[in-house]
Amino acid sequence: MYRIIKCVLLLTIFSGCSEVQTPENSFHSRIINAQLPLKLVDIDWQNQKKILQVNDGIESRIEDTVREYYKAANFLDSLQDNYYIGAIRLQADFQTIFLVVLRHYPTGYTNSKVLFYDNDMKEFIPGTFDFNLLALYDNADRKLKISNLKELFKIETPEIQLVDFNGDGFRDFQFTSLKHNGTYNAIQTTIISIKNHKIDTLSTTEKVIGSYN
Repeated sequence: MYRIIKCVLLLTIFSGCSEVQTPENSFHSRIINAQLPLKLVDIDWQNQKKILQVNDGIESRIEDTVREYYKAANFLDSLQDNYYIGAIRLQADFQTIFLVVLRHYPTGYTNSKVLFYDNDMKEFIPGTFDFNLLALYDNADRKLKISNLKELFKIETPEIQLVDFNGDGFRDFQFTSLKHNGTYNAIQTTIISIKNHKIDTLSTTEKVIGSYN
């Protein structure tokens, strides 16, 4: 009887140690595979067949980006997963984009961070690009929906596409958003190139499209 009780106690101790050593990570990156040019309106956020499994390095970088975004607002880690919408992977010739889509706190506006991944070096380019989506898309239940402004101005340009900006045969990344400030509305176009393992902004332009209050 003594041996049986001893074995039960040992099994209980080992079982408890195992639970302590393997805590569950509550963050889920929810990375969707998509193609360039990207129109966010076409993304099916619920399609499980499009969800990617990525390596720990990519998962960790996306998680760090999300946590850093909400850090300034003293946002609790336990709530961040509810405000993070998801990420989209877009592969190009030399780099891969990871578009990290976020619900801003406390306004609830749609925002995003762009990460650039070097396909040859198998690592992320230092830094991020802030890509504001608040005037183009609303969000609910981890999905995006077209904003009233996007519908009003009939904006159908892809949010991200490849262009040969300098005519040098190398394709750059073009980001298109809507800048809205009171009655001022303009299509904002930013051209980004990756040179010498750095994010290089080649051009930022605005084209006024009308007034809406």
